[in-house]
Amino acid sequence: MTAVDLHQSKTVYSHISGYIRRGGITAILGASSSGKSVLLKALAGRGHEMPDLELRGTMVLDNKSTPLNDFHKPAVFVPQHDDGLIGVMTPREMFTFAAKMKNNLDDTEVTKLVDDTLDRVGLAHVADQQAGTIYRRGLSGGQKRRCSVGIELVSSPKLLCLDEPTSGLDTSSAIDLIRTIRELVTASDGSMGAVLSIHQPNNEILSYFDDIIIMADEGCAFCGPVEDAVRYFTSIGHPLPVGTTPTDFFLQVDTSNHCLNADVSWASLFTAYHGTDAGAPVPAHPQVAPKAVVASEGSRYLTLTNHFLTYYWRERSVYQMRILLYAIMAIFLGTLYLRIGESTNNVPEIAGAAFFSIYVILFFSVANVAVHSFDRFVMVNGYASNQFALSTWSLAQFTAALPYTLAGALVYQLIFHWLAGLNDSFASFIYQVLLAMVLQWVMEAIDWAVIETMQNAMLSVTMSMVQLGSLFLYSGFFIRVRRSWVLLIWLCLFFHHIHLACSTHFGIAVASLASAVC
Repeated sequence: MTAVDLHQSKTVYSHISGYIRRGGITAILGASSSGKSVLLKALAGRGHEMPDLELRGTMVLDNKSTPLNDFHKPAVFVPQHDDGLIGVMTPREMFTFAAKMKNNLDDTEVTKLVDDTLDRVGLAHVADQQAGTIYRRGLSGGQKRRCSVGIELVSSPKLLCLDEPTSGLDTSSAIDLIRTIRELVTASDGSMGAVLSIHQPNNEILSYFDDIIIMADEGCAFCGPVEDAVRYFTSIGHPLPVGTTPTDFFLQVDTSNHCLNADVSWASLFTAYHGTDAGAPVPAHPQVAPKAVVASEGSRYLTLTNHFLTYYWRERSVYQMRILLYAIMAIFLGTLYLRIGESTNNVPEIAGAAFFSIYVILFFSVANVAVHSFDRFVMVNGYASNQFALSTWSLAQFTAALPYTLAGALVYQLIFHWLAGLNDSFASFIYQVLLAMVLQWVMEAIDWAVIETMQNAMLSVTMSMVQLGSLFLYSGFFIRVRRSWVLLIWLCLFFHHIHLACSTHFGIAVASLASAVC
């Protein structure tokens, strides 16, 4: 396997070949930037998360080969941080969701799988306790890490990849977690192996590992059983110093640039030691691995929709505050423009009412950027695990948010529409409610585009406001748009809303209004 950084024209590692034993744990040791996480993500089929890297190679499992970027590879990845955990959901709910998304099972089978997984990762006693948020206490750090492991286990993987699972945990929690992983691979009866990256394991943690891979010199300095590592380095003139633990000794190998001979690298010595082109041998004639059987997109859509409905209901304070703000501003604007009527003498007031009726809806929709920024972490992790297609996720999120979108539009227009008295007909009221819903969808679409571009909550809020202001400039409210800017006019979403709003208020034809505004 080879990884090349295309941006810096640098080789991360070259021609690495090794093995991971079924029913055992393999630990990857190495200095910072030695390629540990890159190797793990490559094994788990997450090469798409590293667009600046070119990965070349094949993973062989059960004498069957699979390309590195194949999503259907029987390997899962547990990230270093628990960003994918939803604080208002319980381990049972998260396991159930993952089981339905990753497997084609009926409800009875899912329930049994979830209960078994909760027992295996030691979370049965907190199965119905919420994970916790910054405002609500929940699971401990070690329990959250076990929850992340359990979410991936429900797919019955053959290879479990963990990126620094002990990071941020105290010694006791770290040992308990590694012991749990040891029990999981042992209980699998040889059907699952585990590979993890770790910085500085103590001797007790090291005792749970079957094999280690030491990354150094853009390659592999050693790959094999833990007990053979010291013997190997002794054979090449690097014996274990007296009073030095094996872990400290391995870290010295990680951080030293070259071995005894300055012109020879650790990786080249290990390659020569095995007598092959790339170190540890692999099967000569691998078969192509079949793709996994997963749930249909229709089933995933229903599961995702139910998941979002539960999530939004428990986090309903965000939408409740948004609806409350709509009500307050509707009262304020409605009394300010109280019964202004349709007289041409009130054109400035009518224009102001139309402007603020649109602006308020759009402005408060930006408040959801912070929530959606967290949703993005969940979406990215789920998509990387091949739980759903992006279109399925977007449609489910849209469906689950629909009741709150409708509630906000109804509350706002029930107050503002009748107080302002622009058009007292019921048909006009219904039309304005629909327009308010469309406005919220448009602004949320803009928010999502900004979130994906900026990938930072605070910057996304700022840029959403900038985008909102720029769109208003070309809407026809403040300056008559030049006819030569036809494309810009029709790309301006708020320009179209002016047409529709005035049409329902006064019965003005869109064509006539376009001539007036332009």
